[in-house]
Amino acid sequence: MVADADAHAHYNQTWADVLSRGCTGDANFPLALRQQKQADTHQLYYNYPLIKVSPSILERSSVLQTYNFRVNVTSRLYFEVGMHMLNSHVTLQLTTLGESGYAIQGKQRGNLNVLDVQVGPGDYSVAIKQVALPGSQYVPTCGLFSLQGLVEPISLMSAAANSGAIL
Repeated sequence: MVADADAHAHYNQTWADVLSRGCTGDANFPLALRQQKQADTHQLYYNYPLIKVSPSILERSSVLQTYNFRVNVTSRLYFEVGMHMLNSHVTLQLTTLGESGYAIQGKQRGNLNVLDVQVGPGDYSVAIKQVALPGSQYVPTCGLFSLQGLVEPISLMSAAANSGAIL
């Protein structure tokens, strides 16, 4: 994006204000996912455009949040998390719960880490994990993220949903 000096200064000030306000010691990912209303009633959709994570949590915890799911029918599980941190980034990890445990790591696509898999019936855990970059040191600033999620039964997907888009 090309901006003149005034627009650049305004953007930097806005960013500094967001980082300095409301990032208390208990700021973190939502404790529970809240389903967003969708045109397709079979989709479970979650959308959090701005999540602040406290510097104290970033300093001491490698797993920022874990969400558990029980899937009753074969479903598409899609999550993406954005990373806007100065000191590190985050990844998604899907783990099966139970005896045949295995883990799938999210794929890095630009500024997003994406997990897009088809899962069978069972219990699963999606973890948002902080990954320190080589040679990086802890920077005491608020972490800013966005999180989107979609869980949808394969058998009930609409033609538009088969395109991979979130409706």
